[in-house]
Amino acid sequence: MTWARIRRIRRYVRRGADLNVAADLTPGISASTVYRHYRNGNSDLQAGDSTTPDARFAQMINRERARFEMGNVDILMDSRADDPRNARWLLEHHPATRDRWGDRTDTVTDAAAAALALLAARLPPPPPAASLAAAPLSLVDKEDQ
Repeated sequence: MTWARIRRIRRYVRRGADLNVAADLTPGISASTVYRHYRNGNSDLQAGDSTTPDARFAQMINRERARFEMGNVDILMDSRADDPRNARWLLEHHPATRDRWGDRTDTVTDAAAAALALLAARLPPPPPAASLAAAPLSLVDKEDQ
């Protein structure tokens, strides 16, 4: 990666773009290359080596993501009396912040509810009330008794 590409990616991440979008907007580099450098850099950082070019790249991306998040936190805090919904929505949905700020629902319950809704949508509609009144009450015909 050239420094010009790195600066461009940094600028997009600072504005809230994830690495895919930043790579797409940066000519001459693919998202897989950007992610490879980022992953390798985070591995280097976890191993305690912050001197590699990939580690410096990962630090830069992590720092820009933190700045983006804190900028939105600042907006949220400054606009508490007004309308913080825009900043809050962004924090809840942005890939870099949704794990901490997004809705934390029980995914097992959500999956079960979705499955039940799907099954209910496939059921035939109930018969009209008039036909229920005309139906026999006994499930066994008198001849079968």
